Amino acid sequence: METERYIWNFLPSVNLMDITLLSRKLGVHPVVSKILLQKEYNLQKSREFLDSNLEKLSSPYLFKDMKKAVSRIVQAIENNEKIRIYGDYDADGVCATAVMQLTLQQLGANVVPVIPNRLTEGYGLTEEVIQRFYRENVNLIITVDNGIKSFDEVKLANQLDIDVIITDHHICDPQLPEALAVLNPFLEQDMTPFAGCGVAFQLSRALEMEVGGFNALELMDIVAIGTYADIVPIIKDNRIIVIEGLKLISGENHTGITALLNTAGRKPKLIGELDLGFILGPRLNSAGRIGKAEKALELLSVKNDINAAMIFARELESYNDWRKIKMEDIEKQATAMIEAKEEIPYGIVLMNQDWHLGVIGLGASKLAELYNRPSILLKDLGGYAKGSGRSPVKEFNLIEVLDLCSSLLDVYGGHSQAVGLTIKIDNVPAFKQEFNRYSKTMFKNIPSKQTININGEFLPSYDDFKLITDLKKLSPFGLGNEKPLFLARKVSFIDPREVGSGHLKAQLITNKGRIDCIGFNLSYLIKDIKQKPQDVVYSLRQNNWNNRTTIQVNIIDVRPSE
Repeated sequence: METERYIWNFLPSVNLMDITLLSRKLGVHPVVSKILLQKEYNLQKSREFLDSNLEKLSSPYLFKDMKKAVSRIVQAIENNEKIRIYGDYDADGVCATAVMQLTLQQLGANVVPVIPNRLTEGYGLTEEVIQRFYRENVNLIITVDNGIKSFDEVKLANQLDIDVIITDHHICDPQLPEALAVLNPFLEQDMTPFAGCGVAFQLSRALEMEVGGFNALELMDIVAIGTYADIVPIIKDNRIIVIEGLKLISGENHTGITALLNTAGRKPKLIGELDLGFILGPRLNSAGRIGKAEKALELLSVKNDINAAMIFARELESYNDWRKIKMEDIEKQATAMIEAKEEIPYGIVLMNQDWHLGVIGLGASKLAELYNRPSILLKDLGGYAKGSGRSPVKEFNLIEVLDLCSSLLDVYGGHSQAVGLTIKIDNVPAFKQEFNRYSKTMFKNIPSKQTININGEFLPSYDDFKLITDLKKLSPFGLGNEKPLFLARKVSFIDPREVGSGHLKAQLITNKGRIDCIGFNLSYLIKDIKQKPQDVVYSLRQNNWNNRTTIQVNIIDVRPSE
């Protein structure tokens, strides 16, 4: 029986002498120096990577329009002009809105944040919103995490004498909206691939440099959450943002974030980068999924009132519980629809009138993971449908496929691996065919399983704390800086058993002794791994429990040894 879930790709071997030399010069474990060399880092670049700190944050003025943006905002503050921050309802958008709101409030601006309702208004600026701002005598609109496609809306704002500053990180068209200033990393050369909140943070830093009176770096805990939750590469400035943000969260710098961790049963001092993506991010996201993103913004706006923070945190926790239930329902229904087909399409498109708009993106992501196919889920809204799509691998660009199907779509946009779209119901059957046809063409050279990269082969040891300590120096791990994976051959499992909801727990026996291991969602392997030795792909982590520190193997994949 084939048990492995992934294709195993072994990264290039590295000269032993080079490993030893770099290890001595950096004072790190040889395994860590090998990983750095596999990244093609020389001594200088390795030192820069390991010593990522605040001094290495890039200048916000690398954005060509930053001076224009700062000058206009300062003018608006000095003249007490009405400013609107127009955000987005996902975790990145809410964090970006909070960063801009807190910055401008500290500068004494006449500012109001606005986040659209996901269910009734949808993503991005609309002409109705511009008209509303005009009636409210607004002078300046600052978009965060949106705006780069708002051509007609910006044109209308200009006609009504409302200036617009766009801060966004989504893919740009060759032509840009005619805004007063546009801040987007795609417009700059070799810039950090910021999330929306990262662009807002750079604008906040530039305003601090120009005006003073506050410390933009104190916002890095909020920026770290939005950055990690939006799954942007954790490289360059993003790496520094996450490192420093985690320090602030650990130090309980932000009352709202601390309260959110407490309601989730997490201790701030023990959190890591995964908590940003799997604990904090989903809870902020959950508010937007039911059309109440302002609740997440209110939590991020609380600094010193623990009672108010706990009220907001408990509310977000209840939204997150609701999200889990809805997600399970969509997953069951969607997988049943796929399994009922004679063969799985190369491009999956499913529609249901009962699916919740706030959760179908998660459902599409789950299907893409389960079937390794680009997946789009649509909610039937009568004469039209709205939906979300996800790509299982970076090699498959959803935007490029939707470009080819654009004649059938009303509106679409997003990233290469995550999109949103609106389509007339009558066009859905043709879209299914076209999406499947283009997916088949583009997917034919993409493997049926996802690939994992293995850094090296060695047997884990229960007492190699030097390795664990030095591996931490490579963190935070995420897209663009994946957690190192290793291979151990011909290992045996002792007492494999199921714990929690489908997880595998056991001990591995090697010639270096026994070591605890955990395999998330791998309990189905228990029968197979009892029968014969296995080759195991794993990562290493430090486990702290009951004042005892141990090394634990996190099993990623297994297959029978030859």
